[in-house]
Amino acid sequence: MELVEQSELATAGAPRDARGSVGAEGPRRGRPRLLRAPAPLSFVVLLVPLVVGGVKLAFTLHQPFIHWGDVAIMETAIRDTLGGHQLLGPYSHFGWFHPGPAYFYLVAPLYWALHQNAQALFLGAFLINALCAIAVVAVIRARAGESAARWGALVVGALLFFAHALFSLYSPWNPALLALPILLMMVLVAAAANGSTISLLWAAIVGSFVVQTELGTAPTALAVLVVGAGLWGWAAWRRRDEKVATGRTRRRTVLAATGVLLGLVWVPSLIQQTTQSPGNIRQIVTFFEHPPTDQEAGGTHTRMQAFRGVAYYATTVPLKSEETPCCEPNQFNGPGSTYTGRYLGFGVGVLVALGVAVVGWRRRDRFAMALGAVSVVAAGSAVVATTQVVGPV
Repeated sequence: MELVEQSELATAGAPRDARGSVGAEGPRRGRPRLLRAPAPLSFVVLLVPLVVGGVKLAFTLHQPFIHWGDVAIMETAIRDTLGGHQLLGPYSHFGWFHPGPAYFYLVAPLYWALHQNAQALFLGAFLINALCAIAVVAVIRARAGESAARWGALVVGALLFFAHALFSLYSPWNPALLALPILLMMVLVAAAANGSTISLLWAAIVGSFVVQTELGTAPTALAVLVVGAGLWGWAAWRRRDEKVATGRTRRRTVLAATGVLLGLVWVPSLIQQTTQSPGNIRQIVTFFEHPPTDQEAGGTHTRMQAFRGVAYYATTVPLKSEETPCCEPNQFNGPGSTYTGRYLGFGVGVLVALGVAVVGWRRRDRFAMALGAVSVVAAGSAVVATTQVVGPV
């Protein structure tokens, strides 16, 4: 399957005469184009787990609730967003903060609209996950068609239904929130492989949100975005002699607005870094230059422990996992036989991704090729990132 340009899409559904040329459709020939288009069953499939999660959440919004632990600290940070005072992300017990407050500013409007109801954090997490899930399917549908989108909806729906028994769908805890945003970033990067600048910019925006919310995702996000930028540049070079279609001014406006939004996402972090001493970025760099190595802190993880951790959580569907990691600093140092099924599941997933990349390359389907490639890159970089985690994975 080869993706087509917009000019081809414009005539793909037009009626043709006996010689195969595009012609006017008579009053009795065919059906209206809207009726001929494939039914959006992909979105219907996706709405099932979202409706279940939304209804479950709606019945709890009126109940009193007080957060504790990490989420309680995040609620206090959301309160600070009212006057624009919150410049950094969630607090780390190692003395620094995650890079940026994008998550807090997304949830803050709901928090204040619901009169500082603590349950608003669950609603905010639910809406972020729901929007990311819908966006994933929408991008796949736009780039690969309704049939591929239905398979994508099944995968995303399985994540929503079975991953931690819907825990990750509306958990406001920052590490539990990022599975679907990371998936959306990867799908947008794949869309950028066709030369879509807007897709690449939005992938950078989503990647910024992911990194600002949980620093441990930085190696994976950066690796995926670098690959995406390379694929985008390759596609742009191959199409350098093509003329841009109509709507150039509107396209430039959209690109400029998206670029400004990307810059604004990082403004709070830059303000904090330049106005306070020591800046948060400097503290993060210093921490990873000299990480704690004592057993209480957990030190860093060996490559085998990191591989076991990634395989364990990558196979949550269908093998399930604990809702929260607990509790030994190096909890993946047990016998390897315990993880045999996880190894096999993770290996099969990587091989499938590699196969998708190869098939996409052979069929000149850049979207499929890129999606398979970034999946392999993400899997490898996740293992590298896990070796640098201090404490429980």
